[in-house]
Amino acid sequence: TKKRQHPSTAVVSSSSLTMKTHQRIPSTPKLEIVWPTVEDVRNSVEGYRAGSSLPSKSKNVRDRADIRPLLHRWNAIRAGRQKHMPHIKTFVLYHHNSIENAVELEYVLLTSANLSMPAWGNKVVYNEMDTAKCTIFIKSFELGVLFLPDLYCEPAIRLEDSITFPEIGISIKCNLPSQVSFRLKFPKQENTVVDCDQSDDDKNDDRHQNALRFFAMPFQIPPDPYESEDIPWCWDGRYPQIDRFGISYNLEQ
Repeated sequence: TKKRQHPSTAVVSSSSLTMKTHQRIPSTPKLEIVWPTVEDVRNSVEGYRAGSSLPSKSKNVRDRADIRPLLHRWNAIRAGRQKHMPHIKTFVLYHHNSIENAVELEYVLLTSANLSMPAWGNKVVYNEMDTAKCTIFIKSFELGVLFLPDLYCEPAIRLEDSITFPEIGISIKCNLPSQVSFRLKFPKQENTVVDCDQSDDDKNDDRHQNALRFFAMPFQIPPDPYESEDIPWCWDGRYPQIDRFGISYNLEQ
């Protein structure tokens, strides 16, 4: 059998990608964490102020040797978001097909939930003599959207390197992977780019025509691992280099 590359679960993710149905995956995927560096924050449109949207302490990120190999760069140049720091959380399971230069998505979860016990819950034991009797306590209300490949058909066609949006009169250079199109099972919207093949039932119903779609993510997948000089952003750090506003960063100031 043909050996398949190990898929990865990215905590935050990117590009315009293909959703794949019925894909068998290993029970323990590789974990990747996309986390902006100090330089990303310093050079962002908000400068160091953007760091308030990245609430992590040094003890949880920078000082942990087990976390360092998992950290990957915030590369959002292709999506035009390189200087905009993220705050929403994105969980992705994907498979990178290096031969076809394509990425297949198993699922995407876009959510407000931080990687924290208040957001995801922690185990509460009421009786230390009987640890089996416990519950999960979740402190915060969170909201998210889960995208599943069952909502899509197989890729229908290939896209060019640019996409035109006639309703606003612009054309955007995307540098997309080779296969990124979808045929949605949802009602057709106006101003679609391409109509794909229709079933006999759909031919008589304009509201359910299949149309070209792609899944746009805010940054690059597969993500690039940290270089040796990269420093993960931590909001309790001290950073003497000034940002675009001429301000250095010291949490105690």
